[in-house]
Formats: sequence, C-alpha cells, structure tokens
Amino acid sequence: MSGVYTVDSTELHQYDTIKRLVCSGNHRSIVLDVHRRLFPCSQHDQIHIIFTDTIHSVDQLHDDGDYCMNGTIIEAINDTGSEYTIYASFGGLMMMLWSETDPRIQKNFAVCVSRKCASLKK
Repeated sequence: MSGVYTVDSTELHQYDTIKRLVCSGNHRSIVLDVHRRLFPCSQHDQIHIIFTDTIHSVDQLHDDGDYCMNGTIIEAINDTGSEYTIYASFGGLMMMLWSETDPRIQKNFAVCVSRKCASLKK
C-alpha cells in the first residue's frame, strides 16, 4: 500500500492542531489525521506514504521522512471480496484506508509520510 498519493483535500479537525488529509493514488484512498504544524500540507501536494510492520524500521525511515507514527488496526472490513477498508488509530489520530487489493498490513504497524518521494525506499 506504500506509494505516492495526491492530497485531494484537507480539513481542519475539531482540534486546532490536527488536519485531516484526504488522499488518492493507484486504486486506493487514504484519510489520514496529521499534526498540521509538524506536517503542513495543502491540496494537490504529492506525498509518499510508506507502511511498515516493524517499529524498528520507523527510525530508519524517519531519517528521510517528514512524519512517522505507530498505529494499530481497529477494524478491517472486506464485505465484497474485492474492496478492503482498514480503520486504524495512532494514539487518537485516525486513518481510513480503502483499497481494491488486500493491503496486507499487520495489526500493529508504522506509517511514514514524506514529500521527498524519490528518497524513500520500502
């Protein structure tokens, strides 16, 4: 599920420091809450999102990434057999991932978001 996403819209959350990013890319969409001062982002920005299943690789990714978080899947839905929806929590910040293919994300995982698309590796 890692890849380059386009920020389709941003919304201020009920808390003044949180921004909700609505992103799309390659038959996937992500709604992701981020701290707006730590990761300022605007509509039409291109961002790279990397999912990893080990906490240890977050430190390595953080060297190149702008924003990294550890998360836990709170619900995974596959009602149709061909569409997947994952809901996750990052200690209060939320994520919703929709995909046409199985995202294969571990229950406990990390996500790293960057504007430096070419410099991040899986």
